[in-house]
Amino acid sequence: MTQQLIVGLIVAAAALYAVWRWMPAGWRRGAAQKLAAGTHRAGWVDEARAKELAAEVKSAEADQADAEETWRAALMEIPNLASDETPAGGEDDFIVLETVGTPPEFDFEPRDHVELGRMLGAIDLERGAKVSGSRFYFLTGIGAQLE
Repeated sequence: MTQQLIVGLIVAAAALYAVWRWMPAGWRRGAAQKLAAGTHRAGWVDEARAKELAAEVKSAEADQADAEETWRAALMEIPNLASDETPAGGEDDFIVLETVGTPPEFDFEPRDHVELGRMLGAIDLERGAKVSGSRFYFLTGIGAQLE
């Protein structure tokens, strides 16, 4: 495959040389002057049409961006559907579906993870809530080292 490509390029180059060589001298000089002056492509492109096409492309790109934004907004309106087995309610009116094992009993008042994290200097809820909103936190000190 590669060998055929190379041979084809050599044949094409030889054909171009033959045409160039047997072209009348006046034509060769004119072609060489056009190549040197960079005007060999003059007349190939209609400048007004090129500007018109560029404006059409910009307009089409703007329309595409608008359509994509409309599509995205429409997709965001579609809610995530919950499974039929999921009970209705939130944190305040939850239903316990199953309990595995028996909860441990302590001879002291157990502390929750937030209180323990604050005592150890491992969690900063106030800064997390200020930056990202409710229920977010920053790990600090030993908490950051554990991460």
